[in-house]
Amino acid sequence: MSSPAPIQETTQTEATEMVLQRIFGEDQLCYTLDEGTVRGYAEYRVIYLSEDVIRGIYEALLHETGEAWSLILKTAGLTWGRRTAKTLNRQVNEIAPQGLDRLSVQSFFSVLESYYQLHGWGRADFDLSMARSAGLIRVTFKNSIFARALSDLAEPVDHMVGGMLVGMFEAMSRRDLDYAEIASPLLGAPQTEFLITAPARIDQIRSMVDDRTPPDEICEFLCR
Repeated sequence: MSSPAPIQETTQTEATEMVLQRIFGEDQLCYTLDEGTVRGYAEYRVIYLSEDVIRGIYEALLHETGEAWSLILKTAGLTWGRRTAKTLNRQVNEIAPQGLDRLSVQSFFSVLESYYQLHGWGRADFDLSMARSAGLIRVTFKNSIFARALSDLAEPVDHMVGGMLVGMFEAMSRRDLDYAEIASPLLGAPQTEFLITAPARIDQIRSMVDDRTPPDEICEFLCR
């Protein structure tokens, strides 16, 4: 008698492909010129922020709040990330009854990668090699729209993206998390990199981040 495991795996794979195609497939997009909107699966509005809009938001926040602009964007990202996780879970549940939090780990991160790319934030790649042993998720974020829009700054700028990542992971894991932006293209790195873990552990590396310690050294420190 054959084992049921391969059947379950096939079903999981098929369900994932169906979710990715139905929610993020190009044939699901509907362009409405008179409204100036793009809508995807279930009429959910796709967010395409232009670099000019992001620049305007940054300048308005800097004028009104000074250096608090980064905290405001992080907080907005946290809220957005939590709401997005709920929306994605509802959409996935309509297609695959197990819901987002019941997908395999690989399938879950495929959904997240597709979300960020479809909405124009950039391309996210998730490194889970330290997740089980050290409780760390390392995220590489390429072609960040914030880094492009604020390319004249000499500091990390992906605060909203970091907040979104944390908000989504908190909603799924039901644990308090935080992030550190450990590399930025505005400081000479090829792409943005985040570490996501418990807040107390992020506090341990803040001085290392401020001193621009290489990302691999920061990871090694937290893995001791």
